[in-house]
Amino acid sequence: DEFENFDKVFCDPWDRESACGFLLSEDRIKMYGIFLNRTVRKSEDGKISDEMYSRIKEIQGLLGISDEQAEINSRNAFGPELQKVCLTACEEVTADFTPELAKNMAAKIDETLENFKLSETFMREQGGSFYAKAVEKISAKSPGGIPTKELNDALDALRVLYRLEKEDTYGSHME
Repeated sequence: DEFENFDKVFCDPWDRESACGFLLSEDRIKMYGIFLNRTVRKSEDGKISDEMYSRIKEIQGLLGISDEQAEINSRNAFGPELQKVCLTACEEVTADFTPELAKNMAAKIDETLENFKLSETFMREQGGSFYAKAVEKISAKSPGGIPTKELNDALDALRVLYRLEKEDTYGSHME
């Protein structure tokens, strides 16, 4: 296919003769960010559909935006949505844990990740700080700092919700 490497051939940001070579890096990144935000704002349901995601990836290629920079833009634009859901999960699960509640919170987190095409890596990074907050809340409620079985179950449910391995949580328990 003659258009197989279209972005590399025609949209190389480091080639001054390419379609976007005359744009400064900051301008390309800004344009991509504007497009990303407008796409979601103009969507009917405030989500990134698969079709929209394909269009976003096309613009990313046309503007010569790296995957790393695209991830940074997505985190900046939609990270607050994920943080809201993670905070809600932290507060509700530590306040009154039930397996059904954990299941509902998991569904909300999964929906947010899917709606905004956020990565599992970002989820784990965010989850680590919310897990530490949950440990702090539970320690304050626990006599002698030792949580009950129910509170331990709540922490374990949050660990799973936040996509953390047990090893990832050790630091939170040592503080």
